Amino acid sequence: MSDITDDAGFKQALQGLDHTEQRLLAARYVENVMSLATDDRIGHTVADAGNLDAGSTALAEAVHSASHAGGQAGGPAWQAAISARMAQTARSIDTDEDCAGQERLSQYRLLSDFLNSR
Repeated sequence: MSDITDDAGFKQALQGLDHTEQRLLAARYVENVMSLATDDRIGHTVADAGNLDAGSTALAEAVHSASHAGGQAGGPAWQAAISARMAQTARSIDTDEDCAGQERLSQYRLLSDFLNSR
């Protein structure tokens, strides 16, 4: 598999993932911006979502605690990626750094690595 280098390829690759893969990748994207979060519940939710062996109760609680992004266009991984970019955009305003651009490139690498490890 070639590396992801743009949003078109990024979104196309995400659409090819099943629900479990979407959930695991979404958790990785949120983990990238956890340092910006102030709500401890987010960390617990992300830990459950990112656990391949999470039980149905833990996943149900994670889904209940998380936004309903999975029901929106693009699936949970796309929505997590966009939310992470928005968080980094806000950070960019405060720091005058291109945090959102760096986040986008990081997401491409995470997805490429995920796909190449399958």
